Amino acid sequence: LILTMTERRKPPVELIELLITAGVDVNIVTTDPKITPLIMAVTNQCYEVTKRLLAARADVDAINGSGAT
Repeated sequence: LILTMTERRKPPVELIELLITAGVDVNIVTTDPKITPLIMAVTNQCYEVTKRLLAARADVDAINGSGAT
């Protein structure tokens, strides 16, 4: 999921849906910098992806490497 969002600033919503349906961890955290798919989606203004991640129970309280949510 992280790789998909890193390689494409605005990944196709259908691809994100497929990954979520396949059971990927929507709360996975990268190590450097510390970031989650939800933080990436919001930062890149991917609103449809953000909606899908929230519907899949992405953690809205996850903290990035700078200490922000």
